[in-house]
Amino acid sequence: MIALLATALVAGLFFVLYDDFNHLSGVQRERVVEKQIFFDQMVAMKSDPLRRLVLDYSFWDDMVKFVARPDPRWAQGNIDSNFASYQHDALWIFRPNGELVYSVNRAGKGLEHGAPFPLPTGDMGLLFAAKEKFTHFFVATGQGVMEVFGAGIYSPGNVERRGEPAGFFLSGMLWGRAHIGELSYLTRGVVML
Repeated sequence: MIALLATALVAGLFFVLYDDFNHLSGVQRERVVEKQIFFDQMVAMKSDPLRRLVLDYSFWDDMVKFVARPDPRWAQGNIDSNFASYQHDALWIFRPNGELVYSVNRAGKGLEHGAPFPLPTGDMGLLFAAKEKFTHFFVATGQGVMEVFGAGIYSPGNVERRGEPAGFFLSGMLWGRAHIGELSYLTRGVVML
């Protein structure tokens, strides 16, 4: 009788421990999912100025005109000036055939024109998935990992951005130590590339 009682007690204890372990495993999985969602939200928040820059500047009649007839003075007043407002490190404007029209990047405390694009540009359509008007990707550069947003350039009258774009507007932000450190701080974790 004591052996039967001891066996039942051990079996009951085993069941309770097994149930607790499964519950804790479920809680841990939920925490991992929550942290991933939170991290994704923090990355989106940090990337939002770059995304907004591309959305704003790619949907502008003056940009359509600029791609057709580049004017360096207009570019310096209207494109270069955005480096003070948006958090980005480089910017490229292409014609539909992939010809680079204008580029500028942050160089120390100033700006440098003629920044090369970190990918082949022969067919800009390859950077944009079929039927997509926007692109977003990360690329390794000589300065580190860069996040890039891009969009076809359209007139604001073409609200749905139908048809062939007048060109392509892309902008990039380097994920340097400060950026990664801030993400680590915000997410209370360790972010490494």
